[in-house]
Amino acid sequence: MQGKVLSEPNAKPPVYAGIDVCKEWLHVSVHPAGQSFRVANDGGGLRRLKRLLGKLAVTRVVMEATSKYHRAAQRSLHEAGLAVGVVNPLRARLFAEACGQLAKTDRIDARQLAVMGTVLDPAETVPASLAMEALQEMDGARSAASAERTAHQPLGEAPKPLPARRTQAQAAGDRAPSRASRNRDRSPDLG
Repeated sequence: MQGKVLSEPNAKPPVYAGIDVCKEWLHVSVHPAGQSFRVANDGGGLRRLKRLLGKLAVTRVVMEATSKYHRAAQRSLHEAGLAVGVVNPLRARLFAEACGQLAKTDRIDARQLAVMGTVLDPAETVPASLAMEALQEMDGARSAASAERTAHQPLGEAPKPLPARRTQAQAAGDRAPSRASRNRDRSPDLG
């Protein structure tokens, strides 16, 4: 057949693992093996997860981006040499609905993520550095605080400017005169 690449008859199909990430648990489903299990989302659970996925010769792990809860698993699996694709949760949900899967449980979500990996083969997502993650956390907190401030502001009122940051020297200046004011007091009055 023209343009069709036939696979070897003895070739094993690629194995994908879908991980539904929660605060306390990682729900894992392996496709096409049909295995599913759950491990704790902590150091011990991640060690067990790496050991189990290593035995199954997983080609790629697919998980949803879940704010900060997926980061430790993504980093740990990446450092263990596994390819991890992090997908947008909305995209994963739309894929499940397109497949006719309307029910939503952690176990079903993990299975759908594994199937999504098989069908779409999402690109590997390299984890951000720890410094970048900390910066992203601070930016998210600042955005949330700004949105909260705006939400509590009366309608039609212009936003009040944020107070300027004060240095320690300026704060100390409240108790003692600043160098500029001392120099001003010493200079002769020419006027």
